[in-house]
Amino acid sequence: MVNDLLMSIDPRLITTTTETFWVNLAMRNPLDTEVNLSNLTITVQESNSPNAESAKAFVDVEIISNVVLGARETRTVRLV
Repeated sequence: MVNDLLMSIDPRLITTTTETFWVNLAMRNPLDTEVNLSNLTITVQESNSPNAESAKAFVDVEIISNVVLGARETRTVRLV
């Protein structure tokens, strides 16, 4: 499923290493109680490298230390 998503990305949305980009993550809590997410981040990997750590040398990714979703809350979080 992830590979299908990556293959469908518009080539105009691909960024170079000197550009800042962000990911908007839409989250929905279907529970009747709040949910606390900690250390929320994304992982970046070079497409031609089998090593998941390969992009760490040149990519800075934000880590959000704490996100609390209230009961049945929907929220979008931006990761830079």
